[in-house]
Amino acid sequence: MVDRDNLAESSSIGVSAVVLVISSTMSLHQMYRFFSPARYFEAQKYLISIFLMPVLIGWVAWVELLRDKKTLTLTFTYNLFKSICLICFMLYIEKMLGWEQINGKNVYSDEKKINLLITDEAPKCIYSCIKFSPIRTKEDAQKYMTMVKIYILQFSVVLIIFGVIGLIMILSTSEYKFSSPSTKSVWMYFSGVQFISSLLALLFLLNFGMYVNKMPEMHSLQILHKFVIIKLGLIFTELQPLIILGIASSGAIVSTSDYTTEEITVYTNSLLICTEMIIMSFLLILIFPVSDYEKSPDVRKSIALEEDNYFKI
Repeated sequence: MVDRDNLAESSSIGVSAVVLVISSTMSLHQMYRFFSPARYFEAQKYLISIFLMPVLIGWVAWVELLRDKKTLTLTFTYNLFKSICLICFMLYIEKMLGWEQINGKNVYSDEKKINLLITDEAPKCIYSCIKFSPIRTKEDAQKYMTMVKIYILQFSVVLIIFGVIGLIMILSTSEYKFSSPSTKSVWMYFSGVQFISSLLALLFLLNFGMYVNKMPEMHSLQILHKFVIIKLGLIFTELQPLIILGIASSGAIVSTSDYTTEEITVYTNSLLICTEMIIMSFLLILIFPVSDYEKSPDVRKSIALEEDNYFKI
């Protein structure tokens, strides 16, 4: 655990900072490669938030590691950032769907996006948890896109509403304490609703990714692999602390007589996140290559069809 009397002697904090500097450098360098020059800026600009995930999430975890306690303001900030990442990834897929070349220039076409979505098939949800009708007309395609956007946007809306409610609670009470039992129960309720909201957003984003991944124009982009990277960011910050909390409560990490379960959970989780961000930065470079923009959609489609015909022979 952190030596509060002499933080300089806590090697874990120093090593974590070095790891985060490396992962941040990797992410920022890949971002620079994407925009020098930008081949299709309409889609590439939405990946900025994705490449910043290891930077923001990692350094927020490092601050919590340094302070050895969870800061609700920082937690709200990166939860909101994660919801923005989901929105940006959805918009990235949408722009890639509508990518076409006119006079040698890469431009976005809403009409092409809608036409590609018309497949006479129904989008399938994993485990068939959500039922969709087959998309046969432009109206069906527009209705489907509207539904996807609503369910992904609602996560950010829920977080903003909870943020405003939390701010009102703090300002309206002169002696507001996060440690009081009543306050903890409110934040537990907020956390539960937030988890359900994020789960809905992820399900609809996964459904959208699975649907477009089958299209020849999109198949080589590895949309589902990209989705997994986004989901990893959520797992590291949402499910991981719950697992650590359960282990810490049993005293398996360190004796609870020396530290509280909350201190053990925050410290262990923050230390793990700082380490995991270098893995995430590496995966982002692999899964979001610059080469995605070297082939036009028509070229990707012809290659995908040729490969499909080859394996059918």
